[in-house]
Amino acid sequence: MASISTRTKKDGSKSYMVRWRDPKTRSNQGLTVATLVEAETLKRLLDASGQSFEIAQHAILSNEKRTPTVAEVIQEHIDLLIRLVYTLLVVLYTLDRPTGPLPVETLCPKWDSNCLPALENTGNPQKNADSESVRVQYYPIRS
Repeated sequence: MASISTRTKKDGSKSYMVRWRDPKTRSNQGLTVATLVEAETLKRLLDASGQSFEIAQHAILSNEKRTPTVAEVIQEHIDLLIRLVYTLLVVLYTLDRPTGPLPVETLCPKWDSNCLPALENTGNPQKNADSESVRVQYYPIRS
């Protein structure tokens, strides 16, 4: 049965050593990997293959060569688009605003999902630093 031990480097980072006994030579073997996920994956493969590193290595290499499914490609594309949209929203609501980042209450004081707030700047926010310099209007979302 394979085992995992954690090793701390001089710079404070961690590496993981997977140890097992080779079934052919009956000698102890070990391999250091960078992440705990890699160590656990190697340990599971070694345990499933009777401690044969050749079989575990073949399984790892064949998994890396596997082509993704259509569902995986679509999911990755959706994840990237969602991340891009939210990143753009953060940039749009925080950059180049003379009054600084907008609080959520400015956009929707009641935090109601049935309204779409639209901001109108009235006057110069640098001269008018009071809360009346930004007026919120609500437009119902049509379903």
